[in-house]
Amino acid sequence: MTDKQSPTLTTMTINGEEVPVLVYSTGLIKHAETGHFIKPPDGTSITTTERARELAARRKELSRERAIAGMTEGAGLPLNKAGSGEEWQAVIRHVTETLMKSDNLRGQGEVLSKLGRATGYLSEEDLLHEDKPFSIMETLGREAVRAWVAERVAARRKAMDDELDAEVSEVRVSKSVYDGEGD
Repeated sequence: MTDKQSPTLTTMTINGEEVPVLVYSTGLIKHAETGHFIKPPDGTSITTTERARELAARRKELSRERAIAGMTEGAGLPLNKAGSGEEWQAVIRHVTETLMKSDNLRGQGEVLSKLGRATGYLSEEDLLHEDKPFSIMETLGREAVRAWVAERVAARRKAMDDELDAEVSEVRVSKSVYDGEGD
């Protein structure tokens, strides 16, 4: 900052401590040793740490509101239902239905946790707390997931057994034809 007049060197009490400051004719006050702004020029504003926290909290709240509105629209609910929890229930229902129809468990828990965090239905504490792990098992119930996994494993084993039996039968037919026993 340039000022045609030289700043005045004086002291100011900050946090109970006398600190050397430079006072400019525009009203700007800077710490004389560190150069940090203490007060902006009259009629202007500088983002301070306190203001930055307020702005970050506001951005986070707006982001949460938009995530809830988006989830509400995605769930096919009217916007007046936003924030009621019905959209979260619809998303969990959809993820559960998708999970139960799918052969691939990957990503389902991550989807729920990311959506839950974005909308504020789940906090970091909910996701990180050792006594309350957030997972598909916790959402759907351990027994339901175990039964589903057992069903999928049994179906895969049967499919592999059938495929192996078909290959063995094909080899037997080929061998019998080769040995002259077929036809």
